[in-house]
Amino acid sequence: MNIGIFTDCWSPTPNGVASSAAVLAAGLERRGHRVTVFAPAFPGRAGSDANVILVPSVPALPSVGIRWARPDLRELGRIAENRALDLIHTHSEFPMAMAARRVAAGLGIPLVHTAHTIYEHYRHYAPLGFLIPEAAIRACWRGFLHPYSLVVCPSRTTLSYFADLVPGLASAEIPNGIDLDRFGVGAVASGEIGDFRRGLGVPDGARIILYVGRIAREKRAHQLIDALLPVLAGFPDARLLMVGGGPGFGATRKRVRKLGMREKVLLPGYLSHGRIPVACATAALFATASLSENHPMTAIEAAASGLPLVARRDESLDGLVDDGRSGLLADTDGDLAIHAAHLLSDETTRTAFALASRALAARFSADRHAEAMEGAYARAVLAHRAGRR
Repeated sequence: MNIGIFTDCWSPTPNGVASSAAVLAAGLERRGHRVTVFAPAFPGRAGSDANVILVPSVPALPSVGIRWARPDLRELGRIAENRALDLIHTHSEFPMAMAARRVAAGLGIPLVHTAHTIYEHYRHYAPLGFLIPEAAIRACWRGFLHPYSLVVCPSRTTLSYFADLVPGLASAEIPNGIDLDRFGVGAVASGEIGDFRRGLGVPDGARIILYVGRIAREKRAHQLIDALLPVLAGFPDARLLMVGGGPGFGATRKRVRKLGMREKVLLPGYLSHGRIPVACATAALFATASLSENHPMTAIEAAASGLPLVARRDESLDGLVDDGRSGLLADTDGDLAIHAAHLLSDETTRTAFALASRALAARFSADRHAEAMEGAYARAVLAHRAGRR
């Protein structure tokens, strides 16, 4: 197939949507499909791939690295027609997705959408967002999805949400995928790990609890720090490494300084995606207090690296964390500390959990993801034809 991927998030935007779209594009190409990506351009970031069409853009949410594209619909339509697109797959709901709807309508081809975000968790990013009622968000979703043939849901959380929201729309639960080779055994050299630790100022023997993600309110970064303070106090060699930036980064850094925990809570900011495997290889376990996830790429990457996961119990982690075998799920923030302390103090259990984590992560390979998406595309084509009849 000739597939167009339209997304408002692409490299160098540091989020799971950009990572997921890139992994999918590469996986589809390996399976013999021709993929053209349409995404916002970043200043100073020249495009070198003829199959990535970069569209002029303006800053939108600088704190999270997002820009709004200013697409020329005629030009995008011409490119899509010349490349004989059979289907368009959108990965966001903003300017590029709106352009995709117009292009698909002009070509008479089906639309597929992956719902990466449940916006009730993110309304605080909008001016006076706390005033936006849930009914308004749901109405926007219905309007947005009206021309689509199928919605892809990365987790049971989103599948349930959209089954209730748009019951007549075909849906498919397809978990996110990652390039397992980047995170498997031997993917990171011991010298890289040593260099990384020295760069952080961490002693060789220190045990690191890792969090990777946006430092933001919806990720509950402060709650994670508060929950793990007793663990950091009880284990002199323990460190909490919080990789990522975002709108809450400055406030979090101030909070850590106020607590006198700068040597125990490490905030290096954003790391390039290429350095995330090194961060994972350095850690003893992965922890998150977030309750706003869909199907977190960072948790999959941590599991593939052999890290036990300690997280709040949530449907978004179904199939990714086997509670009591590959990780420990907490019903409260206080339980996070208990679980983290247990794993830090019990190396035998930690080793067993690491093996189970790697085994579970094998389900989320990029190739499995692309194969499942092929099935979704076939369903979308059939639904589109039926709708046209």
